[in-house]
Amino acid sequence: MDVNLPSFLCIGAQKAGTTWLHRNLEKNPCLWMADFKECQFFNSVHEPRHRAWSGGHVRKICVRHIRREIASGKANFRSIERYAKLGQAGFMFTDEWYRLIFTHPAAQGKITGDITPEYSAMPKSGIEHALRMLGPVPVIYLIRDPVARGLSHVKMRVSRKKLAIPQVDWIAEVNDWNTLNRGDYKSAIPLWESVWPREKILYIPFGRIRSEPERVMADVENFLGIDTVAYSGLEDEVFKGPEIEIPPEAVDAMHRVMAGQAEFLGERFGEEFLKQIK
Repeated sequence: MDVNLPSFLCIGAQKAGTTWLHRNLEKNPCLWMADFKECQFFNSVHEPRHRAWSGGHVRKICVRHIRREIASGKANFRSIERYAKLGQAGFMFTDEWYRLIFTHPAAQGKITGDITPEYSAMPKSGIEHALRMLGPVPVIYLIRDPVARGLSHVKMRVSRKKLAIPQVDWIAEVNDWNTLNRGDYKSAIPLWESVWPREKILYIPFGRIRSEPERVMADVENFLGIDTVAYSGLEDEVFKGPEIEIPPEAVDAMHRVMAGQAEFLGERFGEEFLKQIK
């Protein structure tokens, strides 16, 4: 394995607990997580609709890190140079760029990870690229109830647009490509399993994060082959979504468009798993 590449991936789903997982994995001394969550690499290379915004996402993170270095009064110029290079448009999203992310002094001798929810929403060519570059590393996929995930996604989109609630076209938000694509388990799971060894994918139902967070972390540790540690704050809510009330007609529309997703998950994982995704 290339030591300057991640040892495992978490591919989503968005709004399904990836930030919670990232924050807690950062507490394990065996691990080094990419110093910005969501590298957006493979999806940006292979999905033009992601690439339309992901470059700006990366640049904002790099600028934030540079400003933090300068404000600290103990600026590390090598670190500043690294973030400046990571933010360069011509260099961004190349294989060398991705390696540079994991070429960090703090990553030496540790298991490293990339948590990018959009990896579950990229085409097969992106998955094949990941397999060629990384080998069959462990992959974690958090699964949330399709309707609840979709409604949470809509709230996030509406909040980011900073629209007055009367201006929101709720049905359009429900049917937006991004809303549907990020929660398309019916397409994503067979696609990943057609490329990645099934035994190398760990599926975790979202509800277990609330009902048994310690066991979730133990399962992740066992899957990654890392030492067990005590995690503080496992029951803390890491990212609370915006308090926005979605009208009933939009909720009904989400149930309609996601009906096939719930049916697929029940057939693929069984009724007990399905009970745990809420």
